[in-house]
Amino acid sequence: MGCSRVLIFIAEKDNLRERGMFYYETLKGSGWSGKVDAVETEGEDHAFQLFNQESEKAVALMNKIFSFVNEE
Repeated sequence: MGCSRVLIFIAEKDNLRERGMFYYETLKGSGWSGKVDAVETEGEDHAFQLFNQESEKAVALMNKIFSFVNEE
């Protein structure tokens, strides 16, 4: 991996949820020395934040992204 941190977002009702969880578990158990974290948003579907950008959950997701990017 060309980075030291990975943040994976998963939506509970997303058809790709299991793939996201698999990626998280695989990366976590791979021996990679970086930090991996997964955040699951309950009750939402794939790309929910694009369709209702002002919803509480979309704002929380964006804030988590901002925090991750700005983390040192």
